[in-house]
Amino acid sequence: MDNQVEEIKKKINIVDIVSEHVVLKKKGKNFVGLCPFHGEKTASFMVNEELQIYKCFGCFPAGQAVLVPGGIKAIEEVRKDDLVISGTGKKRRVLRTFRRSYRGLVVGLTTRMFAEEVVMTVDHKVLAVVGAPYTMSYKNLSKRVREYQHKTTSDYHNLMEKYFPIKKVSAGELKRGQCLLYPINDEVLDSERLDIAKYITRVLPPHGRKPKEINYEVRLEDDFLKLAGYYIAEGSNNRAYVRFSLGSHERAFANEIIEITRRLFGLNGKIHSRNVSEKKSGLEISVCHSFLANIFEELFGKGADNKRIPEAFMRLPVEKQKILVEAIKKGDGTTYLGSKSRNKHNAITTISQTLAMQLRDLLLRMGDFPSLQVEKEKVDKKGISHRMAYTVVWSEEATSRYNLVYKTREGYRYWMLPVRKIKEEVFQGEVFNLMIEEDHTYIPRGFVVGNCGAGGDVYKFLMETEGLDFPEALEKLADKAGVKLVKRVSEGHDSKRELIEVHDLAAEYYHYLLTKHPAGGTARQYLGERGIKEKLIETFSLGYALPEWDGLVEYLVNKKGYRPEVLTAAGLAVGNEKRLYDRFRGRIMFPLLDISGRVVGFSGRILPAAKEDEAKYINSPETEIYHKSKMLFGLTAARAEIKKKNRVVLVEGELDMISSFAAGVSETVAIKGSALTTEMIGTLSRLTNTFILALDADAAGEAAMKRSIEEAEKLELSIKMVEIIGGKDPDEIARNKPHEWVEMVERAAPVYEFFFNKAVGKWGTDSVEGVAKVVREVVPYLAKVENGVIREVWARKLAEKVGVDKARVWEEIEKIRSGRREKKVEISEKPSESMAKYRFDLQVVGLLLFSAEELREKIKKELVGLPIVGAAGKLVETILESGEALKTEQFIAALPQELRSLAEEAYLIGSEGEDGDKDVKRLVLEWARRVIRGERNRLTELIKKGEEAGDEALLANLSEKLVKLNTLEKKLVIS
Repeated sequence: MDNQVEEIKKKINIVDIVSEHVVLKKKGKNFVGLCPFHGEKTASFMVNEELQIYKCFGCFPAGQAVLVPGGIKAIEEVRKDDLVISGTGKKRRVLRTFRRSYRGLVVGLTTRMFAEEVVMTVDHKVLAVVGAPYTMSYKNLSKRVREYQHKTTSDYHNLMEKYFPIKKVSAGELKRGQCLLYPINDEVLDSERLDIAKYITRVLPPHGRKPKEINYEVRLEDDFLKLAGYYIAEGSNNRAYVRFSLGSHERAFANEIIEITRRLFGLNGKIHSRNVSEKKSGLEISVCHSFLANIFEELFGKGADNKRIPEAFMRLPVEKQKILVEAIKKGDGTTYLGSKSRNKHNAITTISQTLAMQLRDLLLRMGDFPSLQVEKEKVDKKGISHRMAYTVVWSEEATSRYNLVYKTREGYRYWMLPVRKIKEEVFQGEVFNLMIEEDHTYIPRGFVVGNCGAGGDVYKFLMETEGLDFPEALEKLADKAGVKLVKRVSEGHDSKRELIEVHDLAAEYYHYLLTKHPAGGTARQYLGERGIKEKLIETFSLGYALPEWDGLVEYLVNKKGYRPEVLTAAGLAVGNEKRLYDRFRGRIMFPLLDISGRVVGFSGRILPAAKEDEAKYINSPETEIYHKSKMLFGLTAARAEIKKKNRVVLVEGELDMISSFAAGVSETVAIKGSALTTEMIGTLSRLTNTFILALDADAAGEAAMKRSIEEAEKLELSIKMVEIIGGKDPDEIARNKPHEWVEMVERAAPVYEFFFNKAVGKWGTDSVEGVAKVVREVVPYLAKVENGVIREVWARKLAEKVGVDKARVWEEIEKIRSGRREKKVEISEKPSESMAKYRFDLQVVGLLLFSAEELREKIKKELVGLPIVGAAGKLVETILESGEALKTEQFIAALPQELRSLAEEAYLIGSEGEDGDKDVKRLVLEWARRVIRGERNRLTELIKKGEEAGDEALLANLSEKLVKLNTLEKKLVIS
């Protein structure tokens, strides 16, 4: 089969397939067009005929700031595997970075409350609130939204999604006044204590004077939070001191700082009053302690333009954050009466852009709606230079005009910010985009944008654009290529195609008996009583099997001419040629469809009037086409809604699925068996990363949920649980109380929170025995969480839930984990260089891919003896060793997986270049010099360690390598 996959790819041109969906134009070695995965007006979609791949690039010019944990970063400096803040306010990993050359329109957007402009290409997608044109004025929108806020939770969501849905809109299509979205992160990660010793980076000389021993484990309470705020506002430091600069009238403030440092650290600070002869007036408080100065620099930033709030403080409870903000305001803020208002307003001015944005986020968590004003660099009338400054303004008394909050079903909150200004202009240069995991959104300064980053081969393109699975895409391309796919036939029975044919005929037969034949009357009545009317019967092609022994056999063998062995191989009949009878008799029939929508099996439910000793359900046996571990009932009907809502609700039976579907939870599928399998998870994870489990509330159902989580956890999927209340299963609740079922699904809790609540409800936490049982029940599941950060968060939550120290819970988790072998993943090269170096590496590799054999031979001679460092170094070596003229497609395809992606990206960059041989050689030699410098720095560090250890043999070896490097560098000249 693998050979046929490659054979088809060779006979199919991706350009021809893509052209059926996208208008392509030739540009250099690539074809470009409008991306089919996100609507746009300027082409950012690129297809390469030689490599038979497609990619989508975009969409911010260099210098645009992206929110990252603890601050901001220019988009061109963001690297693969970096963390950014996504559109849900969560930390998400960057899966890939993209860049391309662009000439066309860009749009600059400025929203109300935020003065800074965000610039992007006109086709870039922005998350915006859409609706009827007359409601898009903020006044009308505000009136409607405030009305909806008084409705029930379910009605609010229904109305907002109907009249004001959130959609991805191209930046060039936005209108003035239309609301964009800024996330309000309500996540609370409380910490009682902070070990500040881990922030010490300074190394004292071995014979130097050591600073006084102080308490390095501080409580995150009033004193330390106040001191942190005072330092962020007024603090500075040198190697030995922490300093605070105050006005001459702030003697009481100075005494407060002195007292806090004494209580916290036992240090006696000093107050110095500057006299007339000194350049500055006011008070200066000095606290002598070199380690404390180092700690404050690492925690809160060095220099006024680098001041920041530590990331750990950004998720503290609001009460603690208020103390911090008040302290910053006391040191660097003002309170004043607003113009045309009797209400007090607060303002904090800083030259740190990071601090300004962090203050904005904290105030939003507190329920305030701050504005962010920017004052550009200037020289005033007195000739004094002023740096760019940011002022955060808010009021705890006045009601902000722009205070609308959009609440989603998933529990996220967004501040709705109307567009104040739109400016279009022509731009020429490089633009950048990011591919973000999970929710595929990120934040450039002031609102949420989406990313695309699509890419792959011809199979993936068809799967994405037409919603096909791989076998369907393979069959479609095989037909186009004229390739007959090889079908494996099992010994003793017919081909898969024949098995599928008899299942299709059986489904038609059963469906006819249910819907048209008088014998199906009892079954129709039963289904009607369960709320399954004609429309649902048709949607799921339900049927009825006669109570006769050989009704289906008679139809398929005698009327349709199929051999008996075909029916037995299909699992539709049992017995032999002499005595063959139907497997399913007197049952409601549920056709089971594979991922391509073909009938491959059945599940039969007995009617209530049947004998008591008959099994309630009978399922098809495992056959060549039916595999229970892969089966998801209802997937064909639910697939579109799963992708649309980006979640799937999983139930345990066919009737559970149909009732849930009928109640409005149309993203539901049913698993076959008692737990999710690896195959099921693999199928569903291609459609969504959010799984909501709603299995039966009995002990077996709960056990099934736990087994399912173990499989889903391996892919780091978002897993939630529905607590089933008021019925024995989803079918009963969805039939009798559909609105309650919808609400129940919406309230689904994160998986471990669900287990916590279940265990606490079962055992209680009022006794030592109860706490022990809760911990014993929950800890084994936490131990299986591979992500260390997530494991630690839930360990802390469990500790808080039962009232014990987190360290004790962590010990129990580690006891279990130590009993099994840790999985170690080797990464060939974790990106840690700057974006500039990364781009330079790609440029060099790309140029070599397009270089003539003669030039590569010359460069190869120059680089004899050069160390091979990182993935780029390995690629350069492989290219230079290739010898003959490169056939790029075959060359890249033959590379190891860890090098192939980098080579493809370098190829696309190199295909745009027109550099001459001399320029190519100059760039490669410059790259080689950088490699040498990096390796020399590494060897120098090793030599220092060798000298400390007194290892003469090691020193001799390292010194020899260093001499060779220096000699090689001198030879690297352009001839």
